[in-house]
Amino acid sequence: LGRSVGLSKHELEVGWGTIETVEPFFSQYAERDIAKLVGTVLPKIRAAHGLSAVFVSVVDIEHVRSFVVCGSAVDCELLRAAFPAGKSRAVARTAGALLDTSPRVSRKHDFIPPLRKALEASAHRP
Repeated sequence: LGRSVGLSKHELEVGWGTIETVEPFFSQYAERDIAKLVGTVLPKIRAAHGLSAVFVSVVDIEHVRSFVVCGSAVDCELLRAAFPAGKSRAVARTAGALLDTSPRVSRKHDFIPPLRKALEASAHRP
């Protein structure tokens, strides 16, 4: 998305980070530990940088699978709109969730285009 997305009258700043990993890290640690850490840090990053939304994708580049962590109810709603087929699970002790986005692994090709469409659709709601 770059730093901002111009949507008619709205200007949004969205942050996206990616953690690339392989087995056994993905199965053993990514969901349990990284999702909790990211889920608690994302709201702080969002507030500190004045972002409209912020996400972190965790991708297993060998097995072509991924999940995206969102840190607030608003961000999670946007993420579910972008990836309606993804299965969502709450992240313990946070307001966030993680969404299974497999088999997507590329931020540029797989994650950003659906997110941009969801942002554009939400900007046109009355």
